[in-house]
Amino acid sequence: MRIVRYLAQDGTVRHAAEQKSGTCLDILGDLFHTYEVTDKEAKMVKLLSPIDPRVILGIGLNYKEHAKEQGVQLPTVSPIQATRSSYQPIFAVPKSIMKAS
Repeated sequence: MRIVRYLAQDGTVRHAAEQKSGTCLDILGDLFHTYEVTDKEAKMVKLLSPIDPRVILGIGLNYKEHAKEQGVQLPTVSPIQATRSSYQPIFAVPKSIMKAS
C-alpha cells in the first residue's frame, strides 16, 4: 500500500491509501499507531510531499577535518542557513537579517 499526503478541498492536510486502480481512499487515525483505510475517495486539491519536516539542516564543507579529508580549502563564507514553510519551496535566509543565537 502506498500512502499519500494531500491538501483536501476543505484546506486540511490528510493522508490517503493509493489503490491499484489509481484512486486514493482516505485514512483515519494515526499512521504510526492505529489507522483505518476508509471506503471514502480522497478529494485532493494538491498532492504534497510525503513528510513535512519542521527543520531542514544542510551542512557542507564547513568542518575543517572534512575539508582536509576532501583536499579542499575551507569556505570563505558561512554556511547558508535555510528555512521552509508548509507547501512552499526552501529559501535561503540572508545572514544580514538572521538574529544571533
